[in-house]
Amino acid sequence: MTDKKGDFKKIFLLGIPLFAGNFSKYLLQLADTVMVGRLGTLELASIAIAGLYCHVLLTFIWPLTSGVQAITARRFGKQKLSKNSKTGCACKTGLLDKAENTSISAEKNENEVLTAGNSSADSVTITGKVSSVSDRKLSGGQMPSGSLSAEEIFCIPDSDGESIHSDHGSICPGADKKPVYENIPSSEFSPAAFTGRVLTSGFAAGAAAGLAAFIISFASSFILDILIDEKSLLPLALEYTYLLRWAFPIAGLGVVISGFLAGINMTFQIMVVTIGSNILNIFFNYLFIFGSPGFPRLGVQGAALGTVLAEVIGTLYLLLYLLHEKKLLLYRIFSFSKIKLNLIKDIIRIAAPIAVQNIVALTVFLVYESFIGIIGTAYLASTHIIFSVFRVNKTIVGGFARAGGILTGNFLGADDKIKAESIVKCCAASGFVIGVFIVITVFAFPSQIASFFTKDTETALITVKALRFFALFFFVEVFGYTFEIIFAGIGWSRFVLFSEFTTNMIFILFMTWLCIRVLGLGIYWGWLSFALYQVFHALILTAGWLSKRWLYVEVEKN
Repeated sequence: MTDKKGDFKKIFLLGIPLFAGNFSKYLLQLADTVMVGRLGTLELASIAIAGLYCHVLLTFIWPLTSGVQAITARRFGKQKLSKNSKTGCACKTGLLDKAENTSISAEKNENEVLTAGNSSADSVTITGKVSSVSDRKLSGGQMPSGSLSAEEIFCIPDSDGESIHSDHGSICPGADKKPVYENIPSSEFSPAAFTGRVLTSGFAAGAAAGLAAFIISFASSFILDILIDEKSLLPLALEYTYLLRWAFPIAGLGVVISGFLAGINMTFQIMVVTIGSNILNIFFNYLFIFGSPGFPRLGVQGAALGTVLAEVIGTLYLLLYLLHEKKLLLYRIFSFSKIKLNLIKDIIRIAAPIAVQNIVALTVFLVYESFIGIIGTAYLASTHIIFSVFRVNKTIVGGFARAGGILTGNFLGADDKIKAESIVKCCAASGFVIGVFIVITVFAFPSQIASFFTKDTETALITVKALRFFALFFFVEVFGYTFEIIFAGIGWSRFVLFSEFTTNMIFILFMTWLCIRVLGLGIYWGWLSFALYQVFHALILTAGWLSKRWLYVEVEKN
């Protein structure tokens, strides 16, 4: 039996900080639009294009959050299992558990397993003789006797393909033949340090991704010249891009730290830095866009500068937190000698499909809007508002779905598939409830929602019709998005990419092109094409959930 009430509580407590951070990002986007809009139509249009282009460049960076989170969550689950276990095998669980006056001996036997008692004392006494195994032996063939804390005796799972050893260690006589460590400080080698290696290697991946995006930005003049038809927008768009790109390298570090903290269930600090950075961003925008007393009036460049400064301050806060938070010392995060190429490959392998998915979706949505624009400008504006409402809906459910992905990863790491299933079921139920709430709200207040986004009478009337049309599909979107975030968070990102790409091509591109460009069927058929994408994307993701294949996804294949 699983504790459903307890599972909902865990999701809620872990998800609230993530929801708050996500919602603050949405408010930042609104504030940016309002402030830049006060500069003029030219400035607003140029920053819209440049912002979209920079978002594509950032897609090289932010998916690393999911890569780091997926692996960290699994290792953290194993870490908690080893701490909570009352009996254990040094070779299998990675820890000789707490015992009282337990004598443990080991002879040369490749099938023998070292075990500890199941009492609750803080130390174990180990005596005995270890013969050579795999051509290794302790000095003099003797294992020193002594009182050792449970954190000081363990085997680190060696998924990196290396044998970690010390002058005081021996090969476990179990089938895995991994080293047993003794008299080594827990801060030097521990299950926590094994988890911390993910972030250590993540720093390398983040720095590389940030540098790659920064280098690509030097081609911005060529790329934006192709994308922008109205050449008067190009100089302002380039001014924004050339300044904002300085945030890319530091952003690479920030996203991997966020993924690591999420994986070890420390989401409160993610909320603190996200909300704090967004508040600073708005403050700096006010200072530099409009040139408040004592500060230069930089216009569009001021918006970019505000973002860079906020990103730098937020990432520095996270780095200082990693350095000074006592709970994190055992993770040995800044042991850069522990950077592993195989870990970097695994992080990128999980993140790459997410990056491709978002780039494809962004491109397809732009083409879709161009098809809608054929019908009329007011219809294009109202459809864009619908997309904004979709983003609000995803913001609401996204934090709790990510929390579900983190907890699912923890339980999969602890090899507790029953608990992992329970967490996903609770997330699905939460998505269902949130979806129903959104449908009721949209049906009850369509005019109020439309007037929030536009003051143009014609656009508002069309938006009301669009809201009523899409109301039930908002529910479908929320329910499917719950699985999308969970699957990405546990490393099943290729399946999400398959679903997104397939439904994008069939419905958003082909069906919309056929209905509007070829048959000229009008706006409702264009909207239906997008709605069917939502339905089938959600159906494929739901089928993936029911198949239970996600329970067997490996996040560390290298």
